[in-house]
Amino acid sequence: MADPARYRQQVACKVVIVGGGWSSLAYKRGISVDLHDTPAGPMIGALVHANYVEAFLDRRIYRRESEIVTLLVEALLVSYVALSFVTTKSWQKLRALVLALVAGAGLGYFDFTNRGVFFDPVFPILAITLHALFEEILEWKKKAKLYDRLQTGGQLPPAQAHKEVQV
Repeated sequence: MADPARYRQQVACKVVIVGGGWSSLAYKRGISVDLHDTPAGPMIGALVHANYVEAFLDRRIYRRESEIVTLLVEALLVSYVALSFVTTKSWQKLRALVLALVAGAGLGYFDFTNRGVFFDPVFPILAITLHALFEEILEWKKKAKLYDRLQTGGQLPPAQAHKEVQV
């Protein structure tokens, strides 16, 4: 750096990204100290930052939906699925699940394409669905035990016999 003023003038008002080009063990031995895993494969950190800066300058950075809106929509969709699993038959439960997933995916797509906002309600819907499926399997097991007991001639307690008549 014989003339720092000249270099300062060259980088003034510009984005400058500095990365490390040395290896972890010795000169050209071991992995690069600035190597990071990315969806595109291992990449030097300076390139990761450069990619982010370029996306930012091209306005390809997306913000998240506000926390209140996210919680409200997720609560409505999850409540819909939960209530439909309590009050309906098996095929209606499947229909409610598919409808909620399509509605959630549609809202996410609409938000992303029209507003540039990222919103993904699929995981809460899947979580409530897995919970409901687990409960349904437990109910099937209980009914199978009662059925086996009836087939073997075993007597049911009065409370279970009354429940069985209603089902």
